[in-house]
Amino acid sequence: MSAKPSKTSPSQPPPDVDASTIAAVEASGKKDAKKAAGSPRKIAKKVEPGKAGAKGKKEEEIEKVMTPQQKKRLTVLGVSIVFALVFVIIGLAGVEIALGKIVLDTMAFIMLGLMILFGPFSIYEGARVNRIVKIEERLGDFLRDLSESSRAGMTLHEAIRASSKGDYGELSPEIKTMSIQISWGVSASEALTRFGERVNTPLVNRAVILINEAGAAGGDVSKVLEAAANDTKEIQLLQQERKIQMQMYIAIVFVAFLVFLIVIMIIYLTFVPRMSEMAEDFRETEEQEGGGGGAVSVFNPQDVDFDEIKFIYLMAGLVQGIGDGLVAGLMGSGRLSDGLKYSFLMILVVFMIFVVMFPLMGI
Repeated sequence: MSAKPSKTSPSQPPPDVDASTIAAVEASGKKDAKKAAGSPRKIAKKVEPGKAGAKGKKEEEIEKVMTPQQKKRLTVLGVSIVFALVFVIIGLAGVEIALGKIVLDTMAFIMLGLMILFGPFSIYEGARVNRIVKIEERLGDFLRDLSESSRAGMTLHEAIRASSKGDYGELSPEIKTMSIQISWGVSASEALTRFGERVNTPLVNRAVILINEAGAAGGDVSKVLEAAANDTKEIQLLQQERKIQMQMYIAIVFVAFLVFLIVIMIIYLTFVPRMSEMAEDFRETEEQEGGGGGAVSVFNPQDVDFDEIKFIYLMAGLVQGIGDGLVAGLMGSGRLSDGLKYSFLMILVVFMIFVVMFPLMGI
């Protein structure tokens, strides 16, 4: 009877294999297993959002979204906020600086902080918007010249390069930039898109999208350019008409604010000196009567806090100035930057009246 073949235990090595060879294979297997186990993590780490690759991509997206003009705006706004907070903190700390009769107290420092917050940013925005307005004024002429060049047989990039030699005021540097980009191999549609991103106004973006869509669809670019020029001119006329109509309402807001300040000044200039005289007379009467022991006065002028009255009037003018300025700016142009500019001017008027004029008048 033949013996059954014995089954080799998994833990025991086959008789014809050297034990050292098995040990080497097991060691290399564990090493490969560790590498295999680590590989998915490394791959996941490369594609995981928030890591190095994704971070670089995110920075590129930010660079693409944030234009140099937007960076300058944020820089001006950030610096203004920092200096405004410094003045407000100095005022809240109770610091007072005497400049002759003029005293810079808490409210004076707060108003200075508000003017620093509103003033530089609104001035920068005003200059930027003024430049954009000048660009938009010549945009219709530029599009019309492109249309004429296209009708004469030029391609769009040739028409842009030919227009770069003309004079379009504030628009000329932008056209020359597009011409340089085209000479470097950038397509005309891409150059127009970058132009729209640099200026970044609804009117310019509208014209750029219209031209690019017509070029991509293969239509008659000259007719599209002419239609874009006419559309731009009509929109500018509507904007000018709206601006002229709203000037009256802005004037009404300023007149109302000035009337409010004049009423406050009249009340303050007539009421406070008279009350001060009454308080002085009352004090002299009490001293003459030896403290007074007879009639009881219903109203004692000495109980009136004139500093509190001045503070109430100042706060009323300050709140009125900020609110009226913002309303005037939004009504006039729809831009908050114009409102900040008007608020800055109104706060400056309040500051000159209560911090400069009244102390110099001895009130």
